[in-house]
Amino acid sequence: METLGFDEQDLHANRAGQLSSNQVRRRVPGDNYPLIFAIGGLLGIALTVIVLFAMWPNGLLTAAVFQTAAIVCVGISVLPRYRTSKRQPATDNVKSVTGTVECKYNGAADKDPFYTLIVGQRKFIMRKPLCDAFLPDAVYTFYYTDSYGIASAELTAF
Repeated sequence: METLGFDEQDLHANRAGQLSSNQVRRRVPGDNYPLIFAIGGLLGIALTVIVLFAMWPNGLLTAAVFQTAAIVCVGISVLPRYRTSKRQPATDNVKSVTGTVECKYNGAADKDPFYTLIVGQRKFIMRKPLCDAFLPDAVYTFYYTDSYGIASAELTAF
């Protein structure tokens, strides 16, 4: 289903009880952010050097600001890699649940609404457009992990 963002390879791996390589890759959010902050950090270091040479000794305070910003940027660029390396490997066993789909509205009218999608005894939290993607009274098999959530789903019977 395009709505859930998986393809045939994902579904095949989920049926075998594993996440596909694409699903494992998608689990790590913001892959571009470390690069952006690393570039910002290098730019901050370059500005520090320029300010120090151009305004010595009056530019020490300005250089300290640039240096602090550079250190923060480099730290932010390294942190996601550190957290990812400490995270449990994405080898969760994929479980499945089969049943009809029931959507229940949760939330107030003035807030961003969300829905509880109930399949058998399992509950998933999702947005309304995802609930609308499932046919009423049709039987679906959902593949999921506790840490990933819904990995894929397929129509089992209509």
